[in-house]
Parts: sequence; C-alpha cells; structure tokens
Amino acid sequence: FKGMQTLFGKSVTEASLGSLLAMIAYKSQSCGRQFRWVNSRNTTRTCSACYSLAGPTGLSMLAVRTWGCGCGAQHDRDINAAQVILRSGQGMPASVKVYSVV
Repeated sequence: FKGMQTLFGKSVTEASLGSLLAMIAYKSQSCGRQFRWVNSRNTTRTCSACYSLAGPTGLSMLAVRTWGCGCGAQHDRDINAAQVILRSGQGMPASVKVYSVV
C-alpha cells in the first residue's frame, strides 16, 4: 500500500476511503441501520456547547489539547470533536443545545 501511495499519491488513499465508506453504507443498509457520512472539517474548533468556531487554529496550535470557549465551556480537543460529529450525524441543528445527564 505504501508503495502504491508513493507512486500514485493521494488518489490511492481517497479511493481506499471511498471503498470503505461504500462497504459500510452497504452493510448498514443490509442490517436495517442508517449510515450518515459527516464531514469532520472544523470539528476540533467548533464548541460542542454553542457551536461557535472558537477553538485554536493553525498547525502550531495542534499541540493544544484543551481549550476554552467564550460561552464558558472547557473542551478536550478529541472529546469535543467526537461530540460535534455525533450531533451532526444525528441531524441536530447548530442552534439546539444538548446536555447529557450523568
């Protein structure tokens, strides 16, 4: 795979991802489940509480693992991205705030 990637570049990686998504969509449909592809762009920057783009930006800020939003929420970068992706996949609009009960 690495040899093909160096020969053909990004197209091999994108083709592999496309094949994986097609297989997941097929399997989920055959099992009676719904499959939604969610674009992960800006998910680490988007606040999962108020949906504003308040997170750190740029390559130098990738080392920042926790950040705070202007709404007062504190976020771990990975957990926040997972929450934003989950809510986007569930089709929730950005104006709806979801609170989990612990």
